[in-house]
Amino acid sequence: MDPRRIQTIGRWTLTVCASAFVLLLIQQGARPLWNARRDLGEIRAAAMTYTQARELLDQVSTQVRDLEARIEASEQALPRDPELDRFLERLEASARRTHVRVELLAPGAITERGLFREQPVDVRVTGSFPQIYALLDRLEHSDQLSRVEELRIAGIEGEGRCAADIRLALYFAPREES
Repeated sequence: MDPRRIQTIGRWTLTVCASAFVLLLIQQGARPLWNARRDLGEIRAAAMTYTQARELLDQVSTQVRDLEARIEASEQALPRDPELDRFLERLEASARRTHVRVELLAPGAITERGLFREQPVDVRVTGSFPQIYALLDRLEHSDQLSRVEELRIAGIEGEGRCAADIRLALYFAPREES
């Protein structure tokens, strides 16, 4: 074989080997950089998710504090002791103002409900429908937290009046723990 040809084949072999070596180095160097770029993208996504979760947690914490403040304010609004006498006096005064006649006032026993106490009061009144409506409106806007649990209104035959049977529930704060 011709020495020049051997030299050319050697150069080509050396060039191919050197090129392969350079490509191998580039691949080995570029792969970690590529993986690092991908990992950096995942880290950015994780950081963004963490930031969003943190903001959401802060919002929830704010809402919980607001709710706790509203619950505390509601608990403060509930009277500590059943002030049935005052409520009945206000009911009688409202009945006089609305020209409704109170025929029955029957308070029931106070029931402990855990977060509050409840006392039922059965009331029977007579008057015109607008008068009874005005009385119920006054009850709804009174200082005492109450709820109309039952309401039955029926006309009285031969008269232009109605009779209303009302079951009210009055609410009070829970008993103080000793």
